[in-house]
Amino acid sequence: MTDIDLAYLAGIIDADGYVTGTMSTRKANLATYFGAQIGITGSSREPHDLASSIFGGHVSCHRPNRERSHHKMQFHWQLGGRRAIPAIEAVLPYLRIKAVRAR
Repeated sequence: MTDIDLAYLAGIIDADGYVTGTMSTRKANLATYFGAQIGITGSSREPHDLASSIFGGHVSCHRPNRERSHHKMQFHWQLGGRRAIPAIEAVLPYLRIKAVRAR
């Protein structure tokens, strides 16, 4: 993993990705849990594969429903929970648009 890789992924995340927090409640004990998420969605697979090779996770794909659809295949990479924290911390110095949310 190089600084150039991290800066590139930060640019992709700023443009076609997300950094967010999630909240869930377990009904059994009414405990509330918070977690982080980071991900990329887009029609070019290469950034997703790079993120997966650096931070882990896998790349999924979504094919358009219609056979003759003008929509391209969409790829998705995501990390959640504790696994997301190192990825967010690594790209944070390079984020411009989503830096506040990442913090």
